[in-house]
Amino acid sequence: MVGILKKNVTRSRSQCTDSSEYCKSDTSIDQHIKISSKACRNLAIGIGIQNFPEGLAVALPLQASGFSTWKSLWYGQLSGMVEPIFGVLGALAVSYAQPALPYALAFAAGAMIYVVIDDIIPEANT
Repeated sequence: MVGILKKNVTRSRSQCTDSSEYCKSDTSIDQHIKISSKACRNLAIGIGIQNFPEGLAVALPLQASGFSTWKSLWYGQLSGMVEPIFGVLGALAVSYAQPALPYALAFAAGAMIYVVIDDIIPEANT
């Protein structure tokens, strides 16, 4: 998915040739990149495709615990339906809280490192 976005962003950068469209250089901290609607559509499709395995990760344990196939499939797909809603809300929150964004991302990275060290590495060694 990152490859799809990178390819489309690179393509949209090369399309910024006339003066009505602008692209700043990669060294700018506040990058403004014109991304085409096709690139946005491809990203949304990639995220949607990625939701199916996540839904299966929810549905298969439900089915194993006694839920019907259709009910477990419904709950599995329902678990992925909240992602677009909260994705939009998250994008809006980032636009308002941009000064705190580096600290929030650093906290999230630290939390992921903690989970890997505390849970995943010991479980992998057993």
